Amino acid sequence: MRSWVWTANLSNSIVGVSVLAMPFCIQQCGLVLGLLLLLFSSTLTKWSCGLLIRAAQISRRSSYEALALSTFGPLGKSIVEVSIIGLQLGTCIAFYVIIGDLAPPTIARITGLSWSPFVLRAVILCVAAVLIVLPLGMLRDFANLSTISVVSLSFYICFMLYLLCLALSNIFSSNLWPHLSLWNINGVFKCLPIFSLAFSCHTQLLIIYDAHPDPTLNKMNSIISDAVNLTGLLYGSVALGGYLTFCIDHVEGDVLSNFYPSLISQFMKLCFALSVVVSFPMMIFPCRVSINSLISQVRNIYILSSRISDHSFPLYSTGY
Repeated sequence: MRSWVWTANLSNSIVGVSVLAMPFCIQQCGLVLGLLLLLFSSTLTKWSCGLLIRAAQISRRSSYEALALSTFGPLGKSIVEVSIIGLQLGTCIAFYVIIGDLAPPTIARITGLSWSPFVLRAVILCVAAVLIVLPLGMLRDFANLSTISVVSLSFYICFMLYLLCLALSNIFSSNLWPHLSLWNINGVFKCLPIFSLAFSCHTQLLIIYDAHPDPTLNKMNSIISDAVNLTGLLYGSVALGGYLTFCIDHVEGDVLSNFYPSLISQFMKLCFALSVVVSFPMMIFPCRVSINSLISQVRNIYILSSRISDHSFPLYSTGY
């Protein structure tokens, strides 16, 4: 299987709602310092992911949970699993919030629906959960998500290019330069957690490692490097484009809030909501593995891979 399949899936695991906060972080830290922090976070992610893969190969473990068992024992394994479940559930909640904020007003403007915002929000979230999230969540093979990942990444790239085009039309304005900030140390502690979590993919990495037919160290390091480089370029370009476009006024924490109402901006918001919807499986896979491993440990069964039995898989998928 071609390496781009795994690179696309890992890249889509990394990219998320954090991309909307990149211009805000640049405004808080300054253009130069913000981009340096972004570079530092991406380098740290490559290093830590490489450590995970080497540890997995040395210990001959193919899942995050099994690696935690080898390293910290049963208690440490349980703590890691609960942490993974909490992280993925929290991310899914954030996804639903983003979908609920973006999709209902956009669909109402496009279609002219006069439903109450609460009803429209509830209907859209239910439809997305039942018709999109649930079927995608029932997929067993992580590699089957590659097409969805490519489509999702294609939108993020279009979003990046749109922001860069807006920035190019603004960069020659005489009003822009007095508002530019290159270095603001006061914003580091506010934005460094955002930069760090923006590259989070460690829980998905070992699922890819377990599913890869030939997960040699060189191949996995190549996948990690390509995925982090791609998302780093995406984050940096969105950060630069969004900051140069909106810094004259004020860059919001969600850069989509800065867009003036137009057909293109509404289309971008709707596409972003759709890209978030199809990214749910990236969170479901590691959460499902941790739930299975945690429940199995209660029965004194220790699972050393990310594979789930046929009778447990539907239960965990629909329950999640």
